[in-house]
Amino acid sequence: MTATRRKHWKLQCLAVLLFIACALLLKRIHSSPSSRGGVHLEVSIARSQEDDAELRARIIRLAEEAKSLDDAASVDIVHAGTNATYVLRTLARGEFIEAPDRWCSGKAGKPKKHVIPYLRTCFPEVLKLNKTRIRETLRLVRDKFRSAGIPTVITYGSLMGSLRYHRRMPFDCDYDLLVHQADRDRAMQAVLQLAQNPDNRMRIYDLQSMTGCVQIGLDCKPDTDWLKPETWREFGSGVEFHKGIPVGRTWKAYPALMGECAINLDIFVSTHDDVVMERLEEYTPLYRPLEGTLVRVFEGGREYLENYYGSSLDVCIPKSPQSIRGVVHSLPKPCRRLQVPCDDLDVLYPRIVRFSSPDNATIYEVGLEVDSGGRCWINSVFRSTS
Repeated sequence: MTATRRKHWKLQCLAVLLFIACALLLKRIHSSPSSRGGVHLEVSIARSQEDDAELRARIIRLAEEAKSLDDAASVDIVHAGTNATYVLRTLARGEFIEAPDRWCSGKAGKPKKHVIPYLRTCFPEVLKLNKTRIRETLRLVRDKFRSAGIPTVITYGSLMGSLRYHRRMPFDCDYDLLVHQADRDRAMQAVLQLAQNPDNRMRIYDLQSMTGCVQIGLDCKPDTDWLKPETWREFGSGVEFHKGIPVGRTWKAYPALMGECAINLDIFVSTHDDVVMERLEEYTPLYRPLEGTLVRVFEGGREYLENYYGSSLDVCIPKSPQSIRGVVHSLPKPCRRLQVPCDDLDVLYPRIVRFSSPDNATIYEVGLEVDSGGRCWINSVFRSTS
């Protein structure tokens, strides 16, 4: 073999070796997890974390700015104890902040699932309310009780809804308030004082003997005829008056008296729940959002509700029957006693998203909703510092 041919042969071998090396390298690259989407996944996760960090920073700014807007109707601030401060900022629809879809798709961030039709039937959005008027009235009642020195806390569906949505349970038709038995009469008279002013659009109806509660009508027809005993003469002994308050003995007058109100706030008293009220002073007052209003809650509320409903709060139970504007509506039979995982409802009613400051001293929460196009929006910002 001549020197020229030997040199040519070596170059061919070198080229083959280089080709094999490149092929092996490419095979290794294509067989790695990164080449099958791992790199893109890591980039996507990094972007998600970066987007979340920017959004959380914006949420924190909104909460901090609210302190200088404490006279605005959209802001509610409560100072409780030495260090505890609660700030709630409710966003008008034009101020909603778009959030990532995963924020509205359940605790685990799972993808949206097809909403089974019976869920919409059994867990309907009960009422479309005048949010501004309801917010104003709830604050009016809260402040009246506070000035009168009457401790109250939200309970049942209102407490559960506050923990999940910053509002009552969407498929619930009233608000629930707990008062100590010793304060019942004073609480009723305090509400009566408010209801006597037609501008407050309120009513009060004592149904203790039938339902175990006193009902306060909110966003009612603005008149005072309901306060006159002669208005209810046709119902005979079905409606009596005690200290200026109508007392229901039958259901006959109920649609006429409460049917002109958008929604009720029920005041409950019982020997069993007096224990809850008597322990309030053991803790720094706790407040949570409810329809744009900071309302007092009690320590151990989740455990209390699980015991009351006899199930985990991760299991949702439809409200049945429902009293809407004085008329009782029963849900279809398949809905009665139905229990479904609350995660299934997150597509309809997304739950709050919560995060904390690095030292865990400050907690931030955002209320969420999904529009008709499936986009996820932030509608409220809550900040609590202890």
